[in-house]
Amino acid sequence: MVGFDKLGRMPRDPLTTRRRLIGAATAEFAEFGFAGARVHFIADICGISKERIYGHFGNKTGLYNAAFEQLCTGLLGIPSVQSADGFPELFDALHDALMKDAATARLLYRERIDRHATPALMDTLMTKLGEHLQRALPELSTASARAALQGVMDLILAQAIAHPAAGSSAAAPVDADAAKTRLRSCAATLAQSLIEQQHTIPANSKISTANLRKFLFTTVRHATSNQQTWSSSRHFRDELVWSTAGTLRVQAAHALWTVPAHQALWLPRDVPHSIDVSAGTLLQATYFSRGAVATLPPRVCLVQLSPALRELLLFNAEHAMPDERRLRLQQLAVELIHPAVAAEVDLKMPRSALLIRVAEGILGALDAKTSTGEWATILGMTPRDLSAAFQEETGLSLTQWRVLARIRASLILLDSGIPVATTARRLGYASPSTFINHFRTTMGSTPAAYLGHARD
Repeated sequence: MVGFDKLGRMPRDPLTTRRRLIGAATAEFAEFGFAGARVHFIADICGISKERIYGHFGNKTGLYNAAFEQLCTGLLGIPSVQSADGFPELFDALHDALMKDAATARLLYRERIDRHATPALMDTLMTKLGEHLQRALPELSTASARAALQGVMDLILAQAIAHPAAGSSAAAPVDADAAKTRLRSCAATLAQSLIEQQHTIPANSKISTANLRKFLFTTVRHATSNQQTWSSSRHFRDELVWSTAGTLRVQAAHALWTVPAHQALWLPRDVPHSIDVSAGTLLQATYFSRGAVATLPPRVCLVQLSPALRELLLFNAEHAMPDERRLRLQQLAVELIHPAVAAEVDLKMPRSALLIRVAEGILGALDAKTSTGEWATILGMTPRDLSAAFQEETGLSLTQWRVLARIRASLILLDSGIPVATTARRLGYASPSTFINHFRTTMGSTPAAYLGHARD
């Protein structure tokens, strides 16, 4: 590491300056997170002015991205596994890379929760490491490899956070080799369970995934007793998400979609998405063989779930029948799949990095009281410019967008049996009457009337 000169000044070499800044920034962001980190502290540590930092990185976000990009570069430099039985080797390489530097592990841990970096950085990291994992375990699909990788990283990061540095007085004594062996075993079990899950359909379905090549689709059902979230998923087959009870909220393709029981959502293969469901939901995920549905576009869209289509999908999932009859039934069902008439996106996400940060901040804390003016101050904009930019990218002002986000989120809570007053409080409303007025304006009825209609 390059230090200061004899007069205590930082060297003027730009590359040396950049390396020291990124090192100090990594430690600051890892310890305090993006919101809590202070650029002037980083400047003091490096003996440089804030203005010079901004000259190198533009702003605080640019500095954070540079630190996270260096983290990604380091992890992507782990040796590539060449053999089909190289999972232990890959695990050890990833484990050692994360455990050797507490700041790196903590920054990655924070980013997986807070998501302040440019999304492409994390996506590239997970994609490349997922490819490493598929080379080590060829049986894993792309989606399962990503899920396995997330689980493996969670195991390692939990260990790294609990025992931040060898010999640290703050950490409880731990046998590093024994802990590593246990984690490796847990990770291998996780990966194997995902491999087996790829070839297992619950008892309510009579078609195995191995036979999906000769059929058009198969359906997997998920019953939830509590409000539940599936995050950061993608599948290697086209998917139709629907429910026979409860309400779904899906984030995909830069938008939020609320999916009531009379509609379904079409998710083309490899589209990243997350799903929130209310308590008591019977989530149905129908996976299609490639090219089976020619009536839908290669983008996310709502589908009208007619009674006939619903019954055909359920009958296919719940009854055994000869292959020839099943194929005829599926062909009829596919003919009934069409985009919903005049269906519109529930909540359009902005596309610019700054406004995505605002939108994700709102969605992550719907009860927060942060005003348009406060968001504008955070971003270095005027409230008028922020509202205009939001209007241009989403069709709504920031205030309108926040209200709609809250009302759409309330459907999950209300359908889970949460009282109106409690729902209003959880979503940041000072009084239930304001929430009820916003709900009536958005949905065309009061919460009680809407729920009564939905359950008829």
